[in-house]
Amino acid sequence: MVWKKRVCAHLACLHDDMWSVVTKGPIKIDKEKSECTNEDKRKNNLDNLAMEILYRSLDDNMFNYIISCESAKEIWDRLTKLCEDNAQTKENKITVATQQFDNFKMRPRETMTKFDARFSQIITTLSILGKTYNNREIVIKVMRALPWKWDIKTMAYEFKLNSRNEKEHTTSAIISKALVSS
Repeated sequence: MVWKKRVCAHLACLHDDMWSVVTKGPIKIDKEKSECTNEDKRKNNLDNLAMEILYRSLDDNMFNYIISCESAKEIWDRLTKLCEDNAQTKENKITVATQQFDNFKMRPRETMTKFDARFSQIITTLSILGKTYNNREIVIKVMRALPWKWDIKTMAYEFKLNSRNEKEHTTSAIISKALVSS
C-alpha cells in the first residue's frame, strides 16, 4: 500500500533505530534514569514518536482499529494484518478499483486538477494491485469521462489518433511487402 511506503520512508529518515522500534518493539534502556544519556532518552522515546507518526498517517476509520494499541509495533502489526492482501481481498480490491475506472466521470464544477488527482489515484491503485492499462486506454477513458462540452475536442483527438494508427498500419504493410519482394 502507498501509505506503508510513505510511513516507512518517514520513520526511517527520522532515526536509524526507528524502523526497529516499529518491527521489533520499544528499545529498553537498562540504566537508572539518572545514568541515561540524551541519546538513551531519545531511543527510549522512539516508540512514542513512531506511534504519533502512525496515528497521523491514518484516517479516522483506520485510527479506530488501532486506538487500543500500546506500542508502535502493535499498531504496525494490526495495520499489516488489516491491510495485507490475501487472494480474495486483492481480487475484491481489483474489482472495486476496476469499477471505479469503468464508471469514472468528471463531476459537475470539478476542476481539471481535482479530476486528474482522482483519476491518478485510481490508476495508481490498480497499478499497485497489478492491473495496468496502456496509454491509449487511459487517454480514451479520460476523454470519455469528460462532460459533453468537451466532445468536439475529444472527437478531434480520436480522429487524429485513428488517422495515425491507419498511417502506421499502411506504412508497416508497405514495408512488409517491400521486404517480402526483395
